[in-house]
This record gives sequence, structure tokens and C-alpha cells, in this order.
Amino acid sequence: MDLEAADAELQQLVHVALTFASGTSHLEGELRLERARLAPGGTVTGFSDVGSPYPIRYSGLAAEKLGVTFDAPDVRGFYRVTYYPTAATAPAGSDELIVQEPPS
Repeated sequence: MDLEAADAELQQLVHVALTFASGTSHLEGELRLERARLAPGGTVTGFSDVGSPYPIRYSGLAAEKLGVTFDAPDVRGFYRVTYYPTAATAPAGSDELIVQEPPS
């Protein structure tokens, strides 16, 4: 599974695409938004959950791609969007997300 998130401006829609190489007819899990924790030099030292996870459920014809949206956070910074299948302890896919101020 591949996950792609488009960078966004504060409180604008974030577009996320989950792509399945051979298609899937059943999907159950959640998207999580995680904010990067940065060391003084700017190195990412980890991630912290932001808000509540977004549940995702699908059952039907084999889907090769699923597109979803959610509102970007109201704090600019470096984030990642992850997809966790139900009961998984590690994400099945993730992508970086940069949330920035709108241009003036």
C-alpha cells in the first residue's frame, strides 16, 4: 500500500490518496496525523499524535485507489499522515505533510 498526502495551508483541506498495488475489496483501519518532534538542530526525533484518528472502512468492488480529505491543523509545521490497519502496531503506509501559512 502506498499513501500520498499533499502539502497544505493552515486549516485548508489535506488530500490523501491510498493506493493498493493489486486492489483491495476490504479495508478497515484509521488515518492518523502525527506532528514531528524536532531537535534543536532541526532533526526529527519522533512523532506525536495530533487529535483523534480518522476511521476508514471500505467493502465492495476491488479498489486500486481511495482518496480522502481532512482539515489541516491550525499550527504550521512538519507532520506525517499514517494509515494503520485495525489492530496493527505499525503503519502500513505514511507520507510527510508540511502545513504552512497562506501566501500574503
